[in-house]
Amino acid sequence: MEMLNYNQGYGQAYGFIAYETEIPNSASVLCIEEMHDRAIIFVNDQEKSVIEYTKSTQKNHEVQIAPSNSPEKTLRLTILVENMGRVNFVRNPKTLDTQRKGIIGTISLNGEPVIDWTIRPLELLDSQVRQLSDSDNSSTICSSSRVCVPGLVRFHLQLAKEPCDTFFDMEGWGRGAVFANGFNVGRYWPSAGPQKTLYVPAPLLRKGANTIVVFELHSVQAQLRFAGEAVLGEIAEPWGH
Repeated sequence: MEMLNYNQGYGQAYGFIAYETEIPNSASVLCIEEMHDRAIIFVNDQEKSVIEYTKSTQKNHEVQIAPSNSPEKTLRLTILVENMGRVNFVRNPKTLDTQRKGIIGTISLNGEPVIDWTIRPLELLDSQVRQLSDSDNSSTICSSSRVCVPGLVRFHLQLAKEPCDTFFDMEGWGRGAVFANGFNVGRYWPSAGPQKTLYVPAPLLRKGANTIVVFELHSVQAQLRFAGEAVLGEIAEPWGH
C-alpha cells in the first residue's frame, strides 16, 4: 500500500486495497507470496477463499481455483486486502520494517507470475464517505440476499427528537466498518468478538435526516439495529468471518 503511486507519491496509509486481473478459465493454483493483513479472494465476484490475519505472517499462500461452467475463456480474479493496523512499539526495532501492508512479493498462477493488475485503493476517507452519503445515486435493496458483498449499504434515519448516546448492534453482520453522517464510527467483527456493538455519541447524529453507511465484507442484514447499552461477548477461536 505504502509504495503505490498514489496520494502525490505517498502511497496509501490505511483502509482496503483491491487487486484485479483476468485469468484463464481452467483449473489453477493461485499462490500469494506474502500479504498483510487479511485477504479475500474472489473469482467472478464470488468469494472463494479468505486468508485470515492469523496466517498473514506465513508465506506462499495457495488457493485452488476451479474452472467455471461459463463459456467465457477468462475469469475475473479479485484480491481484497485489509490493513488491520500497524505495530508501532516493539522490543526489536526490526519488527517495524515488517509493517508494510497489501500484497508483498509475487502473485503467481500455476507457477507463472501474474503481472497485469488493476489496483484500486479504498481508503474510505471521511470526505469520500460523505460524498456517498449525500449522493442521489443508489439502488433499492429489497432483501439482504440480493446485496453484493463486499459492498456499501446506505440507511436513512429520521429522528423526531434530539439524539442521545446510543450503540449500533452489529450482531448478524459479517465484518466491516460503519459511518454515521460521514464520520467513521469504527470497525466491527461480531463473530470474532468480544465487542458486538459500536458506541455512537449523540453529536454524531442530529435531529431530522441522518445517513448511515455500512461497508460490509461478508454478510449484509436488511436492517441496522440500535442498542441501549454495550453488548460484549466471548472471543471465538479460531477467528471467523
